[in-house]
Amino acid sequence: MSLPFILVFFVGITLGLFGGGGTILLLPLLVYLFSIDLGQAIPIAQLTLFFASVAAFIPPARRGEVDARVALTLGLAGIVFAALGALVSPLIPPAALLIFFSLLMLTAGARMWFAKNPEEEGGQCRPRSALLIGSLIGFISGMTGAGGGFLLVPSMIMFCGIPMQKAIGTAFLVIALQSLSGFLTQITHTSIDLAFTASVIGLSAAGGVVGGMLSRRINVNILKRAFAVFILIIGLFVLFQEIVSL
Repeated sequence: MSLPFILVFFVGITLGLFGGGGTILLLPLLVYLFSIDLGQAIPIAQLTLFFASVAAFIPPARRGEVDARVALTLGLAGIVFAALGALVSPLIPPAALLIFFSLLMLTAGARMWFAKNPEEEGGQCRPRSALLIGSLIGFISGMTGAGGGFLLVPSMIMFCGIPMQKAIGTAFLVIALQSLSGFLTQITHTSIDLAFTASVIGLSAAGGVVGGMLSRRINVNILKRAFAVFILIIGLFVLFQEIVSL
């Protein structure tokens, strides 16, 4: 198995471990290592994200670590705005979209590094807050192909008072809804290699299951710091590549 496909499996593992963040690596992986056009990479990432999220959702769902009410509120708002984001995406120059994506990665990496202990946070989840969070993250997801889990999990912890393990499980369901909505909109104006996409989906879904099982056995705080550094490095790489090519 080649290195790029091994990294796809790693993407699935990180999604299962953190409830997000893994797929923020998938788009640059498809663009820079597989040399896939950005317009095709986004729907591939979204469809992959849907199946990987469904696979990663199974272990926490069996443990009862999913808040269905919050998931549906965030998810329904996300479905609408993910479709809007997918419609806007083709209107933005690829370089501008990748620069925005790199800044999103840098923000996510910094947030993961400086995030407080989940037990120190918490609050009341109001319907308006949930709708706003779901709408914003859904739009970003539809536009860039990123699942938004790296934003969903801390948002649910801070604004909804959901414990981290339950926030991760809930995020999988929300991400699945948003990514499917974004994909169905994106695929109306592009085409993808189905055989290649199926192999990416299979590896990332398998990684998602493994990550979901590991999430309760590994010191997540240490992994979050390491993953934050990794995201920051990739974000800087993408930003540098696009600025140099301008």
